[in-house]
Amino acid sequence: MPTLPDLESRYLERQRAAERRKAAAEADLRAIVATCKTQGRSHMTLAETGRAEQCERELIAARGELDACALALSEVGTARADESRIIAAQSRSYPTGARRPAGGDRGDHGPRWVREDGRPAALERGQRTADDPVAAELIARDPARHIIEQHSGLGSLVRSLTTSGASALVPRSGVPASSISPAAMRR
Repeated sequence: MPTLPDLESRYLERQRAAERRKAAAEADLRAIVATCKTQGRSHMTLAETGRAEQCERELIAARGELDACALALSEVGTARADESRIIAAQSRSYPTGARRPAGGDRGDHGPRWVREDGRPAALERGQRTADDPVAAELIARDPARHIIEQHSGLGSLVRSLTTSGASALVPRSGVPASSISPAAMRR
């Protein structure tokens, strides 16, 4: 994928080529008119008319190319301004109140988020949730909690394990199984 400087240089080169074609066509038209004037003619010959029409087509094409290049260069300039704005926004930092534990830099690639009690507030790279001391404490208090909470209830957990996608066999939370009519189960 081309970079912004690559695109800019391509469109600048196309713009210069279109300007050269435009200047050449204009010069040819001036030469045709000058020839007619020096010969004292008020009209062009058929050959001159054909050549003038060809110059006019080249002028129209060159002007179209110049307009397209100007638009593309404007878009490149807008993209550069956006990129500068984004880079400036990304370089700003906002204090979060999170602190590093004593000992400073651990030599890894990012900050270490810690809780108020000094324990890690996020998993390390490659660490399993079950190996995290905070998660282990929560699991020890209520072993089924970490499974059920991910699915908003036991019914949702069982529905997520089915392959059919049908939910009529497992009542939604708060609906006793005895209140589901056989007709509703056939739907």
